[in-house]
Amino acid sequence: MSPAGFDVLHPVDFRNLSVEERKRVLPSHLFVREKPDAITGANPDDLKARLVAGKDRSDILYDDKSSPTVSADSLKAISALAARDGYSVGTVDFPGAFLNCTMPRDCPQTYVRLNRFLTEVMVTIDERFLKFVGDNGTMVLKLNKALYGCVIAAKLWYDMLRSTLEDLGFKRSEYDMCVFSRCSDDKHTTLTIHVDDVKIFAPNDIERDRVIDQLSDLYPGLKVHRGPVITYLGMKFDYQDDKTVRITMPGYTNAILEQSDVRRAHTTPAGEDLYTIDEDSEPLGPEDQEEFHSTVCKLLYLSKMVRNEMLGAVNFLCSRVQTPTKQDKTKLDRMLGYLKGTRDLGLTLAADDELYVRLSVDASYGVHCDGKSHTGACI
Repeated sequence: MSPAGFDVLHPVDFRNLSVEERKRVLPSHLFVREKPDAITGANPDDLKARLVAGKDRSDILYDDKSSPTVSADSLKAISALAARDGYSVGTVDFPGAFLNCTMPRDCPQTYVRLNRFLTEVMVTIDERFLKFVGDNGTMVLKLNKALYGCVIAAKLWYDMLRSTLEDLGFKRSEYDMCVFSRCSDDKHTTLTIHVDDVKIFAPNDIERDRVIDQLSDLYPGLKVHRGPVITYLGMKFDYQDDKTVRITMPGYTNAILEQSDVRRAHTTPAGEDLYTIDEDSEPLGPEDQEEFHSTVCKLLYLSKMVRNEMLGAVNFLCSRVQTPTKQDKTKLDRMLGYLKGTRDLGLTLAADDELYVRLSVDASYGVHCDGKSHTGACI
């Protein structure tokens, strides 16, 4: 059968499982969503579905289960160097990446339970599953392959992809476990890894396509993108300007603004009263508190990735997420208004031939209501 069959999920008779095995049976969920476009934020006609194991009770079974992802600093630095040197870029996405990995044989088996609806779907796909349906209409299956939600899945995939890249002649960076490179004719081809998304930086189109072809031979069905304008991890990388790369997150930005329903635009992210706290301001209700917290977290991610000028105001709002007030909500609206008026701004990076560090530090004395000062630094 296809990758959805017995080679991934093997049905078992629940009655034959031991007490300990029954305790390790994980619930499962099927998530179906529209995948928004990273550039426009619009939802295409395509749907993305993923079967995910629930809370993993088997985490104590694995000593080493951590899986790294490329750091934002590494990604930006390599992107700037690629722009300076006129490199060709591309991205590769591995659909169903975890399903390539076999579950460890030196650890107890992992089982998942499908609810009634998913059980009916599986039986419709393959009638061989019918005899394993329990009296309650559900079904328990043994995991032969790694599944999203399993605590060890990402680690297994990273180890597999690392082995693949090393077999292709790539060496892992000493400074970032998700940066790999190989040298040919004194030119380096570099890859950055974020789980199943890989970005390729090659000295020319030929070398870039060579990497893509090598990976495609080993993992059929890859989603590949090439060109001077490319999306990766929700960011749009534009290499069209000479020796610079412009990084924006238009889709993510538009999604924040649409959810917030902001109408008025502002030219600055905060007013003079940013650090002024009104102790008598009315607290927000539970739902508004949750929305405040969620929006601030989204702004923090956006500001750290491509909107660094917003970090000062966002950092203050982060200090207010536990007990936000209406005054804090007004400051958040001001920030969203600034985002609305500057939604096209981003981060433009360039690299020099010489390596040096610039550090800027500033401080405001006694600006907080408790008399404390505030210091900020930019490196």
